Amino acid sequence: IVNINVSGVNNGKKISIEAGNGYVHADGASHVAIFSANGQAVAKANGENISVASLTKGVYVVLAKDNKGNTASAKVVIK
Repeated sequence: IVNINVSGVNNGKKISIEAGNGYVHADGASHVAIFSANGQAVAKANGENISVASLTKGVYVVLAKDNKGNTASAKVVIK
């Protein structure tokens, strides 16, 4: 089981980012990407859900975008 803590969610946009059960869910997003602390893209997905089961412990940034160009970001800590 992957434990995930999310902070800095939403940035006032219509996209809501939540995490749990080995997944990140970005409600309202059409694309989701996860970046490592050094800026390398480690996972990408079309749609609202992306698995983090294969990621190692550490701090990541989740970026989500909808079809209208709205974006949201969140810091995710995998323990």
